[in-house]
Amino acid sequence: METRAKAVISSLEPGVGDARMLGIWGMGGAGKTTLARAIFDEISNQFDGENFIENVRKVSKASSEGLKRLQKQVLSDVLKDQNIE
Repeated sequence: METRAKAVISSLEPGVGDARMLGIWGMGGAGKTTLARAIFDEISNQFDGENFIENVRKVSKASSEGLKRLQKQVLSDVLKDQNIE
């Protein structure tokens, strides 16, 4: 896992004005979340705000407010503001 994470991290290193996006897909149990978490843990300190959400599908479908709750969580974590409405 560490080798895969390092390979992905090196491809994410930003240049001036660059934005990077990463897609991770595969069968259930293939280690997608573990890989994403390892990458997040390694590079999140490079940003002013950070957020990692697991089980997006499960949380979003748990109630009619699921997606709204996830959006609030992301904004609250990234902006470091607990009163997001």
